[in-house]
Amino acid sequence: MNPPDRGEPVSLSPRLPQERGRGPGFRIGRRAAVIAAIVLAIGAGLALLWPRPDPEAVWIEAQSHLQAGRIDEAERASERLSRLREPTERDWMLRAQVAIARNRTDEAIAILRRFPKQGELTPRALLLVGQLELRRDRLRSAERAFSEALELDPNLSQARRELIYIYGYRSQTVAMGEQFRGLAESGLLTADDTFLWSLSRGVQWTPEEIVDRLSTAVSAEPEDSASRIALADALLELNRFDEAAAILEPLDPADADARAALGRLALERGDVGLLAELLADAPEDHAGLALLRGKLALRRRDPEAAVSAYRRALELRPNDRDALSGLSQALNQAGHREEAAEAVARLTRINDLNDLLHQLARVDADRSPDRYVEIGSACEAIGLEAQARAWYQVALAGDPFHREAQAALGRMGRLGEEEAASDSGAE
Repeated sequence: MNPPDRGEPVSLSPRLPQERGRGPGFRIGRRAAVIAAIVLAIGAGLALLWPRPDPEAVWIEAQSHLQAGRIDEAERASERLSRLREPTERDWMLRAQVAIARNRTDEAIAILRRFPKQGELTPRALLLVGQLELRRDRLRSAERAFSEALELDPNLSQARRELIYIYGYRSQTVAMGEQFRGLAESGLLTADDTFLWSLSRGVQWTPEEIVDRLSTAVSAEPEDSASRIALADALLELNRFDEAAAILEPLDPADADARAALGRLALERGDVGLLAELLADAPEDHAGLALLRGKLALRRRDPEAAVSAYRRALELRPNDRDALSGLSQALNQAGHREEAAEAVARLTRINDLNDLLHQLARVDADRSPDRYVEIGSACEAIGLEAQARAWYQVALAGDPFHREAQAALGRMGRLGEEEAASDSGAE
């Protein structure tokens, strides 16, 4: 017989069935969980005992990296700082500095524009905004930022100097004069500043340089009407009339400055009819338009009307050489010889001042206190009181005991509102 099938061996000892998950793996997992809990507890204890990084130390570290040109390290420190505290003005400035170093201009401007209006660093932030805008040839945006900075801090001299640079390219001598006066009132006017202030009245900028600079500005900001008008005037000097017309075409003739620019173009082209049309309903309180009325009246052989127009131009823009020259011509044609001679004498005094300034620009120029007093006297003779005062102060900076300078300042006293208005006019 065949033996019976053995099947599975039978255990003689009792045995409980194994529960799911209770094998050797269970014992290892429980051990790991215990270890992890211990590690977390130790970490939590260390976190309580170990001091957090000092935010100020991190800020100083970031600045050190920035100054050494280690931009990656500076950015990492800035990010670490943002995790340690709510951003302060100094932290925002740090972030902006990192963005500037990375050439992320839009990001930097956005950060700098977040500063509160009454913040301690807000004027500096706006100054940086203006400088960044200037770097990318956006003169209109730069002008706005610098002006906002000065509203908050009138003693921010760098903002005034940046505006002088912009206004110089646009030949905005009135606006330039206001900024030079601001420097003078803050006691921050240097001898070089004073020279540029006086020179700006009659300086002849190189039109080619202006065309290159302002063409870029208009391309960057087509809505910059002030740069557009200055560019058109420079093109007129180069007899590039069609280009000037194209530059002026987008402007609204209802704007007085735009209408004056269109009038100058019409005059240069000899289009007397268009000039008359532009002046027919133009404002009476605009110096450029008054000057054009005088020129148109002379073209029409109406010297009395020209005299009236040129006198109005000089009321609005004292010591304007073009207006004085036209006035003397109109007075002669009208038979007013004595008054014409007075206008010529006034023009001669202005030219004498310009000669002194051009002499001062020479390499071997006499830059003694005596020369500065001479220039101050020339300014005073034509009513430029603020500039005269500035020259006398420059003389005293070189010689505190200069008697003529001391006497002149004592004689002039404080500059009044009337003098301020006269001195801010373009010549």
